[in-house]
Amino acid sequence: IDSLFSKYIKDGEIAGASALIASNGEILYYNSGGYSNLEEQIPLKKDDIFFIASQTKAITSVAVMMLWEEGKFDLDDPLSKFLPEFANPHLVAEFDPTDSSYTPIPAGKVSTIRQLLTHTSGYPYPNNPDKALGAIYAKKGIFGGIPDRNTTLEEEMQKIAAMPLLHEPGDAYTYGLSTDILGYLVETVSGKSLEEFFQKRIFNPLGMKDTHFRLPDEKLDRLMTLYSEDPATGKLLPKPLNISFFKSDKYLFSGGGGLLSTA
Repeated sequence: IDSLFSKYIKDGEIAGASALIASNGEILYYNSGGYSNLEEQIPLKKDDIFFIASQTKAITSVAVMMLWEEGKFDLDDPLSKFLPEFANPHLVAEFDPTDSSYTPIPAGKVSTIRQLLTHTSGYPYPNNPDKALGAIYAKKGIFGGIPDRNTTLEEEMQKIAAMPLLHEPGDAYTYGLSTDILGYLVETVSGKSLEEFFQKRIFNPLGMKDTHFRLPDEKLDRLMTLYSEDPATGKLLPKPLNISFFKSDKYLFSGGGGLLSTA
């Protein structure tokens, strides 16, 4: 593992990595290599904090199943039973690439909670391969991935509810915004923000003391710099992070990709 990390870091494929292997409660391997900041050559520590992106989805899905266990809903309930703004889903009948306008056609049914959990709801990410859907979602500024705006989950859900589906619910697998919608379901059913529900019901009981949506000031120096690959050169480029997001009362709690945590 150490030599593999060294090779990836030397070849410029990653800035740094942290890994932990445990079996039956015993830690067998726990180490880190590389840098948390390439430009300043700051070594990556084992307890540094990463954006865990779509691993957030697992935690959101646990929250949904906790509420299901408590009898708050059935998995085959239509989403609109709890989120009425999703009551009239539609598909694209005709698309005009000149201005990304389209003619809608009603979908045959509303997505169920089970379909959201299994990514068969038909709600894609904005960067999905379908050019028409991608253009329509981009035109409306639909978010996808790590939150990058001072907005709320409720505000974003109103926009997503008005977007066309890629396909009829249940007809295909489409990795996308399903888990973000589930995060809004958790907020609506529990009466708590996703941040509060996660903290009180999951993070505190499990001792996940370094998992957050908004990173406290005293932990900012442990935040791993986020990098992306420059498509032209293949080199790693830092993605600037607006730290003010962590201090904002208006924050997008993305159940699909917003959490930070450690190995």
